[in-house]
Amino acid sequence: MADLVPHQFDFQSINLFGTMLFAFGGLELASTLGGEIHDPAGTVRRGVALSGFAIVAMYVLGTAAILVALPAPTVSITNGMPQATAALVERLGWAPLAPVAAIVALMLVLGNLGGVGAWLAGSARLPYAAGVDRALPEAFSRVHPRWQTPYVSLIAQGVLATVFVVASLFGTTVKNAYLVLTQTTLILFFIPFLYMFAAYLRLRRERSLRTAAVGWSGIASVAFAIVLGFVPPAGEDALLYEAKVVGGVVVFMGLGWWLAARGVRQRRASGVTSS
Repeated sequence: MADLVPHQFDFQSINLFGTMLFAFGGLELASTLGGEIHDPAGTVRRGVALSGFAIVAMYVLGTAAILVALPAPTVSITNGMPQATAALVERLGWAPLAPVAAIVALMLVLGNLGGVGAWLAGSARLPYAAGVDRALPEAFSRVHPRWQTPYVSLIAQGVLATVFVVASLFGTTVKNAYLVLTQTTLILFFIPFLYMFAAYLRLRRERSLRTAAVGWSGIASVAFAIVLGFVPPAGEDALLYEAKVVGGVVVFMGLGWWLAARGVRQRRASGVTSS
């Protein structure tokens, strides 16, 4: 039971807070599809409540099961579930259970493919919509004539993601490259939430102690996760880690800034032309 709680509270331990917070991310993609959801206010509200409880249950029970199977220091950050399953199968010593670890690994692959599909579909809609609004080049608004998908947006995402993954592997191990990708993603993912929680505090219809607590707790949680994202993992060269994480954040933030400014200039020019 002692292994089910953290043994120490330092930056190396608590920087997983951002990863846990990220587990609740994704529901914001529903807003991009709000016009296609039946009764969006009620449906999204119920979805937030149900998925919140389900996410907590799955993560807590899954983590506890892994720690029952393996000592905490031996759990692989990238292969923990198949590793724990294999350890349990070996401990039980029943031959028919031998393929279970491989089945779990296959299910993880299929689950991740499904997650990639969902995230790509949701994320690709953003550059597609930006292309429609001329904030991005009009090519991003092109839809494949046969598959009816925003293929230019999907290809652009794939190219950028590949370049970023390859760059993260430079001079490090697969484990630490995974951490660099994760932390950079978390920082970029959480920055817009600072704006959203601040907008909630500024624009909310009902002003009470409860709504203020919701807004400020959201800002504090997201800001804390962003700060922790810059803490290098154990065994990683701190300078190289910071260069990759800070570089990735600056490049993508700069790209977004440039695209936003470009869109504003084009809208102003269009307004002048139409007048």
